[in-house]
Amino acid sequence: SPEFFRHFDQEQNDADNSSSSFNPKMIAMESSPRYLLSSDRLPHLILCVVPWVKFMVLVRDPVSRAESQYRYLDEARREQNKPMVDWKTWIDDDLRLLDEAGIWNATTREDERIAWKRYQRRPNSNMIVGRGLYVIQLLDYLEAMDILEKPRTDMLVLQSERFRLQRQKEYNRVLAFLGLPPRTLRNATEEVHPTKYKNESPSMPESIRQQLRTIYQPYNERLYKLLGWSDDMVWT
Repeated sequence: SPEFFRHFDQEQNDADNSSSSFNPKMIAMESSPRYLLSSDRLPHLILCVVPWVKFMVLVRDPVSRAESQYRYLDEARREQNKPMVDWKTWIDDDLRLLDEAGIWNATTREDERIAWKRYQRRPNSNMIVGRGLYVIQLLDYLEAMDILEKPRTDMLVLQSERFRLQRQKEYNRVLAFLGLPPRTLRNATEEVHPTKYKNESPSMPESIRQQLRTIYQPYNERLYKLLGWSDDMVWT
């Protein structure tokens, strides 16, 4: 289930922080990776209920994201003596579903939007490839915001790799985006959420890695253009 976070003014005491009563200094946040993935329907539902909402999106290199997902699920299944299928089988299955939905053949934004909706409604292999097509999902959100004449500046897209390397700088961007006062992190150099895998979980084969790089390249280039990312933010 989604996690809920509350950010209170620094001056408040612990008792106030634990209170669920309304506080004008409180900013409520909710997070889930499904929100971005289910972009074919959730933006309109969210904006219908809380049209004043601000969106923050955290993305990472889609190839390393796919590898992390596979290895995470593989380790979880190995604990139950049910190892994952091999890399090629899992990737090929999702590529087939994307192809059948019409993603690869979409020549217009409308075609792509319809194909993505079709893909979302198919039984799938955890959408290991589709999850990394960020530009499609972000456009769904931005276009839903456009309908309500909601400014696109109400969405902040953060890059995971940049957040790890420049934590204080990126944190400052988040605070400014939310209209919160500056604050210095106490753990700005401490590694957060380090990724650890057991030796039994297989790394992504180089052939699969190169295949995904090729698949993602045109979508990543559209993403860079959409967000105005500089060359030093390009995934390689």
